[in-house]
Amino acid sequence: MQASPDPLSFVLLQARNDKPHGVTLVLEPWGEEVVLLSGVTVTVTVRGVRAREVELVWGERDVTLFAAPGSTVEVEDEQGVHLTEIVLPVPGLPEGMSTRAFVSQVLTGEHDT
Repeated sequence: MQASPDPLSFVLLQARNDKPHGVTLVLEPWGEEVVLLSGVTVTVTVRGVRAREVELVWGERDVTLFAAPGSTVEVEDEQGVHLTEIVLPVPGLPEGMSTRAFVSQVLTGEHDT
């Protein structure tokens, strides 16, 4: 992780997809998906007071980013092309609940901490 000049944002992830297949980056709780083709390098920037409170879950064909309340996200490729920009901040959540637990509860009806 590398801090950016804006104190309310930071570069969460700068990664290259070295797999021979595409990998889907899922941005939660928005449900936004960005397919990263083989060989593509992306930079994910998270903004907001709680920008550092993110959770990443890695899979073989996907990476899920769970952003904290108040955060927004931007994804750019190596040429600086915006692949997606989410300007609608993550809404507030019940005290002590993570975005991951909230998304799990919405999708399954079960509370997962």
